[in-house]
Amino acid sequence: MLFRSANGLLEQQSLNRLVEPFADKDVGGVSGHKRYRTGTGADAIEQGENLYWRYDTLQKKLESRIGSIIAADGSLFAIRKDLYVPIEDPAQADDMAISMRVVLQGYRLIYEPTACVYETPPADGRREFFRKVRVTNHSLRAMLNLGHALWTSGWYSFQLLSHKFFRHLVPIYLLGLFAASAMLVGAAVEYQILFWAQSVFYTLALIGFSLRHNKVGRLFLVSIPYFFTSVNLAALFGILSTLKGERCVTWQPREGISP
Repeated sequence: MLFRSANGLLEQQSLNRLVEPFADKDVGGVSGHKRYRTGTGADAIEQGENLYWRYDTLQKKLESRIGSIIAADGSLFAIRKDLYVPIEDPAQADDMAISMRVVLQGYRLIYEPTACVYETPPADGRREFFRKVRVTNHSLRAMLNLGHALWTSGWYSFQLLSHKFFRHLVPIYLLGLFAASAMLVGAAVEYQILFWAQSVFYTLALIGFSLRHNKVGRLFLVSIPYFFTSVNLAALFGILSTLKGERCVTWQPREGISP
C-alpha cells in the first residue's frame, strides 16, 4: 500500500482510519479529510477558502456514496500498491494523476472524513493567487494527460468533466456573461439588473481585496466576492499559461504550515 501525506500534521489515528476502508476489495484508494486551522491567516482569503472547502467536502461525501470521488486530495491519500501507475509528466498534479488511474482501473476511490490532516489557511492572498494559477495549470495537464479516457470513461468522465474540467473554465463563462449583459443593458430591464448585479459584486470583490488585512475585509459581504473573483481570475491565468505551453515541474507548497 502506498501513502501520501504532505503539507500538514497527521495523527496516527487518522492513518489507521485511512487504512480501514481497504478491507473492501473494491476500494483501490482512500482520500483523507483536510481541515484548516481557522483564525491564523493574515488575509481575508481564508474566509472564502474555508467556505469553499466545506462545499467541496460535501461533494466528496456525496460522490463517495454513489461510487468514487474524482481524485484524492494531495495532502493525505493512500492507494493499493499494485494500482500505482508511474507518472511520466512531472508538470501535472501528481495526486490527481495517480488517484484518477485507480478509478480507471475499475476500483473505487473513496473519501474518508475521519482520516484528518491539519493545515493552516492561506496567509497571503497574493501568494495564494499564484499558487492557484499553478494548481489550474497542473490540474488541466493531469486531466488532458488521460487522453481519450477523459471523455470515454462513462460516469467517471461525466464526474471529471463537470466537477473539474469545465469548472476550471468558469472565468471564461463569467467574462462572456459580463460582456453580453453589458452589450444588452439597453435592451431590457432584466439585462440591466444582471449587469449592475455583476458590477456591484466585482466592486465588493475589489473592496474585499483592498481591506483584506483588517476586520472589515473579513465580513462575508466582501470576503466571499473577493475569494470568488480571485480564484476565478487565477484559473483564467492558469488556463492561459497552459495554452501557452508553460510548465511548472517544481511544486511550491503553501507556506505557513504549523503543528
